[in-house]
This record gives sequence, C-alpha cells and structure tokens, in this order.
Amino acid sequence: MSTKKIASYKTIREEEVGNLIENISNHASMSNGGPIELSKVLFSFMFDVICRIVSGKFIMEERRYALIREVVEESFRLIGRFSIGDVFPSLSWLEGLIGLISRRARINRNKWDLLFEEVIQAHIQSGENNEGPNNFVDILLSLKNNPSINFNLTMDQMKGQLAVS
Repeated sequence: MSTKKIASYKTIREEEVGNLIENISNHASMSNGGPIELSKVLFSFMFDVICRIVSGKFIMEERRYALIREVVEESFRLIGRFSIGDVFPSLSWLEGLIGLISRRARINRNKWDLLFEEVIQAHIQSGENNEGPNNFVDILLSLKNNPSINFNLTMDQMKGQLAVS
C-alpha cells in the first residue's frame, strides 16, 4: 500500500476515533462512572478500523466478531508463550514430541483461514466493487480478475495477503 492509499483512510480513522470517544462517554454515563474495561474497548476500536480498511465495512456479525477476538487472543498467547527450545535449543525436539503447542497453532491457523475465506466470499457475494478499488479486498479481487496481469492470484494467496496486512 502506498503512502497515498494509507492517507486516503484518514477519514475512517477519524470516524473511528470519534466512535471510540462516544463509546467511552456513553459507557461512563450509563454505568454511573464505573470502571471501563479499556482492553475490550480498544480491541473493538482496533478491530473496527482494520475491518473498514481491509474489507470496506464493519463485520458486525456477533459470531464472527467473537471468533476473531478468540483467534487474535490465542495468537498472542502462542506468540508470547515460553518455549524450552528458546532457552535450551538442544531440547526443542521435546515440544514437537509433546505436540500440544503445534496442535493449538494448527487449530488457530485453521480458524484464521476460515475467517479470511468468509471475508473474501462475503465481499464477492455482496458485489461491492465500486468505481475503483477502495479497500484491500477490492484491490486483491481486482488483481485476481484482471486478465492483463500474467499472474493468477489464488484464494490462498489472497488469504495470505490478508494475514500479513
């Protein structure tokens, strides 16, 4: 993504900051000044900004939202976990023998794959290709459907691009 493209998302970021402030204000007034769990509020803010930039809309479906939160949290747990192989490289084979972490990572990877597949398919089915690419999924779909490009972009490659963006 170019600097110009990133700058074009300024209004999305500004709108979401406004929504964040409004959300915190509403929560504070409704709960009589009680504590606000900022980790959830900030996760929601981050998620909404990313979804609007990547797919051009919110992913409001509660099941998908909960699944994304679960997958992100599990990814953080897997990344931040203690690894005996990091301390004692000669014992790293023990982790493979036990297999617990690799199973968790494989399950988490499959959940990410399912989410990316749903986002791309929902985007294709909704037919939201406006007059030009305006979000990351649009850009990927336009590359996939462009006959003048001598490169066949597969669904797995599109999901991989979503994973690293």
